[in-house]
Amino acid sequence: MTEDHQGTSDPVSFAGGLLDQYRHVCAFVNSQDEMYQVLDPFVSEGIVHSEKVMYFVDSIERGNLVRHLRRIGLDMP
Repeated sequence: MTEDHQGTSDPVSFAGGLLDQYRHVCAFVNSQDEMYQVLDPFVSEGIVHSEKVMYFVDSIERGNLVRHLRRIGLDMP
């Protein structure tokens, strides 16, 4: 990463730890519930801090994900 990187250098919480300015996340989970337990706080924190969030999901699962994100209080189109 170069010094002209425009991202934030504030730490971000993820799965009970803190990520520094160089962030790359990979999570292996055993269930959908575990996935939500790990990712919900991370996604919510990003949105609260006005960060861009990309969530890649199989088109078949999109409706379930949108409903879930609405249930946790995120405004989804």
